[in-house]
Amino acid sequence: MKNRIKRWFMPQVFVGDEEKTRRANLLNSITLIFLFCLCALIPIVLLDGGMTAGVIVIVIDLIGIAIVLLLRHLLRRGQVVFVGQAVIILMFMWISWIGIDQGVIRTPMAAAYLFVVLLTGLLFGWMSIVVSAAASSLAVLGLIRGEETEWLSKPDHMFALIHWLAYTGLFGIAGGLSFQAKQIMHKALVRAKEEIAERKRVEMELRKLSQAVEQSPVSIVITKLNGDIEYVNPRFTQVTGYSLAEAVGQNPRILKTEITPPETYRQLWCALTDGREWHGEFVNRKKDGSIYYESASILPVIGLDGEMTHYLAVKEDISERKRAEKLLRDSEERFRRMFEEHHAVMLVVEQDTGRILDANRSAQEFYGYSRSVMQTMCITDINTLTREQIWQERQRAAQNKLNYFIFPHRLANGDIRIVEVHASPLMLDGKAALFSIIHDITERKRTEESLRIHMEEVERLQAELRELSLHDPLTDLYNRRYLDEALGREVARANREHKPLSIIIADIDRFKIVNDTYGHQLGDRFLMEMAKLMRMNSRGSDIVCRYGGEEFLLVIPGASTTDAFNRADEIRKRCAEFFIRHDGEILAITISLGVATYPCHGQDIEEVIAKADKALYRSKAAGRNRVTAWREADQESGPDQPVKNTSAAVCQDEPCECGDC
Repeated sequence: MKNRIKRWFMPQVFVGDEEKTRRANLLNSITLIFLFCLCALIPIVLLDGGMTAGVIVIVIDLIGIAIVLLLRHLLRRGQVVFVGQAVIILMFMWISWIGIDQGVIRTPMAAAYLFVVLLTGLLFGWMSIVVSAAASSLAVLGLIRGEETEWLSKPDHMFALIHWLAYTGLFGIAGGLSFQAKQIMHKALVRAKEEIAERKRVEMELRKLSQAVEQSPVSIVITKLNGDIEYVNPRFTQVTGYSLAEAVGQNPRILKTEITPPETYRQLWCALTDGREWHGEFVNRKKDGSIYYESASILPVIGLDGEMTHYLAVKEDISERKRAEKLLRDSEERFRRMFEEHHAVMLVVEQDTGRILDANRSAQEFYGYSRSVMQTMCITDINTLTREQIWQERQRAAQNKLNYFIFPHRLANGDIRIVEVHASPLMLDGKAALFSIIHDITERKRTEESLRIHMEEVERLQAELRELSLHDPLTDLYNRRYLDEALGREVARANREHKPLSIIIADIDRFKIVNDTYGHQLGDRFLMEMAKLMRMNSRGSDIVCRYGGEEFLLVIPGASTTDAFNRADEIRKRCAEFFIRHDGEILAITISLGVATYPCHGQDIEEVIAKADKALYRSKAAGRNRVTAWREADQESGPDQPVKNTSAAVCQDEPCECGDC
């Protein structure tokens, strides 16, 4: 609602017609003042004389309000001239009626004629000023005569109120006209600033265009319609040798040679006389007589009236390009001879479609097709790979940074040959193509495949030999050679992860007696069964190896001394349950074990193994079939001296001395 009221009071704006907008703005202010005065007059009349005395004045005011509202409606509809004329006539009649009604002329009401003249001038120009001034003068003269002859009525008690209202109206009109004049002046100043800014911008653009023309890398020539030169830029002087002073007034025929065909000039003038732009090439002569090639674009310059005024020529020296084109043609001719006569198989293939554009003599002999037939084929007609396989081969070559591809190609007789394709991009008659040199590597591939098979067999045998060299042939456990390699890695990992590394050494009790009594074959059975037992009681990360004749060693990463002791005791118990039937006898064996842990029992792994071995011999000395964990308190006793069976107490009831186990 607020916005609608605001829009009702705002003047109408006519886009593209500033004069009409200015008049509408002025008339909007005048009609609002009229509306205010007419609305203010109604309560004044009622307060002064009541409804009966002022009914005529109120009716006239209401009619006036209706007329003003109608004029505002017509003003918003764009009938500015009609509304202006109506306002001036109504003002004139209103002022005259007030003077006649009040019976006095020498009041501000008479001076109001000045505003009629002023408003007429603002709306309609100087002729309207003359007419309105004459009409106002005659009206004032008539009122004066009427006052002198007492034709006018005498002023009554309403005179003071009318006097005040007249002053108020004059003040309002004067203020509105002043505000309107200020607005007009402000808009004029803003428009002047904008025009100045636009002129500066245009001057700057012209300056930039002038600099661009002066510094342009192409020759620019402006001629009259008869062909006389009016302007040439510095590049023209550099190319032709003619200065601006020498060229102005001359005809471009000073550059003409007999080499340029006459048809070129005929087409040029035909296009220009039709008002069209012309593009072409000239072979011209410089001031020093040397010949140069020139590419030109010439177009007519159209004036504001739509008529041609000048011709503008933009020219470029293309002598170097022409020489390069000649060198390219010579190079293409040499390439053609090389392509035809070379013994290597060569193809030219369109890059986008794969169509074979050309094939040399060697390619025709290799594939078994004539040139005309091959030019009807695509590369996929001879390449047996699918599009996806071709893409994979290209990816393989890119990843391995190879400048060639390997494809199977089918010959006309159906044979499949393995070829090595070296391709490089080539532009041929404006088309992107690939120049391919093809080598038949079928025999080489067969040789390579045979060599690969032999190499794989050698590698397999080497792997078997290495496995044999790292395993014990009887028990298939790792041997001491593998143990030496693995211990370094396990120690490094234990240090890196800050975890212990335990060693268990096991020895079969009285194994020599078994060998001497029952033979080595039975002894070997015991060794193999012992290997199975050790393997069954190890994890995937553990290392089990045959350490000596009847000695076995188990490496347990991440196990404390207590954990290793428990594992060793479990192995001992299961070994005690094991037996072999031989010639009606039941034969059983026991084992003794020693345990030590890195780094609790030594900073060197060899030292830890030695202490585990000493712990083993302590188990032997203590009666065999038992487990002993090394502890530093036993260091003073020799390995052959008898000791108490304290291994269980050390590992199960007392913590390890290092505090980490």
